[in-house]
Amino acid sequence: MQKKINSIIQIRDADAKDADNLLKITKAILEKSKYLVTLPAELCLTKNEEMDWINSFKNERNSRLLLAVVNDEIVGSLSFKNHQKERLKHSGEMSISLIPTFCNKGIGSKLLEFFFDWIINTQISRVYLEVVENNTIAIKLYKKFGFEVEGI
Repeated sequence: MQKKINSIIQIRDADAKDADNLLKITKAILEKSKYLVTLPAELCLTKNEEMDWINSFKNERNSRLLLAVVNDEIVGSLSFKNHQKERLKHSGEMSISLIPTFCNKGIGSKLLEFFFDWIINTQISRVYLEVVENNTIAIKLYKKFGFEVEGI
């Protein structure tokens, strides 16, 4: 059963000044979660590289990096990279990650609601993602928002 949190969930765009905190929570998420595609040892960005990655969302057409913030603490993120090639510009890849203690509390839904409110005003008609097949909480969330299983 989903337990909502009592604090206000703020959804906002990431900024280069978030690089340190975003790196820290990403490392914490990777160390605690068994569901993410990336392993902790595979995350080897410096602060400057993280800043460049954050800024890339602002510099690429129809790409966005959203943060979920509770009590001034980043607790999760949603990234969406739109294909930059003309024939694929209608699509892009999305991913969500949350600090495990904040999972199943409505934050993923808030991120997706904010994302889909934004995407309505773009040319994007196809969003895809990768999810580990035993991540049933995430799969339930994605299906709630209309995602379908695709592939073999």
